Amino acid sequence: MKVVWSRHPISAKEIIEALPKDEGHPKTFKTLLNRLVKKRALRFQKNGRAYLYTPRVPRCRCALKNLRRKKALFRTRQTKATKDEGIKQEDAEIAESRSRAFSSFGSVHQFLPR
Repeated sequence: MKVVWSRHPISAKEIIEALPKDEGHPKTFKTLLNRLVKKRALRFQKNGRAYLYTPRVPRCRCALKNLRRKKALFRTRQTKATKDEGIKQEDAEIAESRSRAFSSFGSVHQFLPR
């Protein structure tokens, strides 16, 4: 999307040339462009045999959506970490109470007849 935002209208070939060579196969990028068209993030215009792509979504809207997604992910991870800490605390309390129960059982056991 960054390439399309910076230079539009732009063909798929120009997009692929603008990206690093080790990023992926050209067909993968064409598939991605097609998906972005279906999601209505891009529009295309046929120019001979080539398709020229232009953004339908402003860069700022995508940045805002990405920020919201990152915040939601952070909250989810934070909630999970809090739950994990609570479980660890409960496990520690259970282990401690078992330890006390068994130690007191051992002391009672010594007073029982053999």
